[in-house]
Amino acid sequence: MNCNLVKISLKKNVKKQRNKLEKECEKAKRYKELKAKLLQIIELEKVLIFEKQVKHVESIEKKESEIEKNKILFNKQKESISKEISVLEDALKILVDELKEKGEDKLIKVNSDIGSINSSLRELDRISILNKEEGIKLQKQRDEIAISKRNIESEKMRQENFDDNFLNQLNLQN
Repeated sequence: MNCNLVKISLKKNVKKQRNKLEKECEKAKRYKELKAKLLQIIELEKVLIFEKQVKHVESIEKKESEIEKNKILFNKQKESISKEISVLEDALKILVDELKEKGEDKLIKVNSDIGSINSSLRELDRISILNKEEGIKLQKQRDEIAISKRNIESEKMRQENFDDNFLNQLNLQN
């Protein structure tokens, strides 16, 4: 009888241990699945971050190209305005010289012409100043784009290092 009790007790213990092992096996399988999903999500995040950074860099490069084009255009306009100013100044000198030769009646007309030329010169100076300010703004934008580009590259490197360190920590925890 003692043998039967021992057998029954052993069978119960074996059954309990088997059930316990089956539950632990299910937990291990679930853990393995979750870990695989986590690694897959991490990889997807890396891909998404990379694609976002690539798009941002492309956008920055496009803006930089546009700024360069605008800068060239403004420099050409500045040169053209400078030439116009020079021509108007020469015309003013000629008028002043002619004024010295003419009488008072013509002096009034010439003064009127001078006023008109001075007005044109002020307008050209104003346009020149606007172009100069726009050039300064474009240079600031270009500098900001360059800084942004460096920050993105730094963030990318930091993200890559972070992901590697994070994976190493996960592996160590297992």
